[in-house]
Amino acid sequence: MKPPWSVALGRPGRRQRVVQLPLVIWLAVMWSMLWGTLTPGNLLSGLLVGAVLTLAFPLPPLDIGLRFHPVGLVRLVARFGKDMLWATVRVSRQILGPGELPCAMVEVPLRSRSDLLLTVTTLVVQAVPGSTVVEIRRQTSTLYLHVLGAGDAAASDHAREEVLRQEERVVRAFGTAEQIALLDAADAGRDGPGGGDGSGGDVPGGGDGPGGGDGERDGGAGR
Repeated sequence: MKPPWSVALGRPGRRQRVVQLPLVIWLAVMWSMLWGTLTPGNLLSGLLVGAVLTLAFPLPPLDIGLRFHPVGLVRLVARFGKDMLWATVRVSRQILGPGELPCAMVEVPLRSRSDLLLTVTTLVVQAVPGSTVVEIRRQTSTLYLHVLGAGDAAASDHAREEVLRQEERVVRAFGTAEQIALLDAADAGRDGPGGGDGSGGDVPGGGDGPGGGDGERDGGAGR
């Protein structure tokens, strides 16, 4: 079976070769890093080397579970830029303003169970000023964030909802059809009668939050 984002060369059979474009691009990036500079010449030569290697040494089909949805990707990038701008202004006002700056630890259970989407969501959330991912629990797809300005339950709930919206945009930009359907089903369950909001809670410094002793943590992401 030909994986997505690949090109088959030759007639079907043992002599057919499949050029997997994500693998070629990854090899081109590695090639440019070996040269020390990312230039158009190094990138083009890396693409050529990557294509030759995948043809000379074919690998089994590799599907990393990544899809590209142009509309979803545009929405993700546009909203990410807007969030970066407003978050920078908000954090600057919070830091320069008078009085103490309230903070909170917020637990956010994500709906997707994909390691790739969990990673992308973490990177997007981490890049926006005002929140820092301090722990990731891969088994439950849960993020623990340190949020600036979250002085009450309403502010913590708002931060949690922002993370869930970021996750939704990531899934709709890079998720498979099955992952998008699971996201829609989870949203329907949250919004339905008796479904609850599916959110976590504010996390104190006890044994059940970051720094606790249940041994499930997979590590955090620093700013």
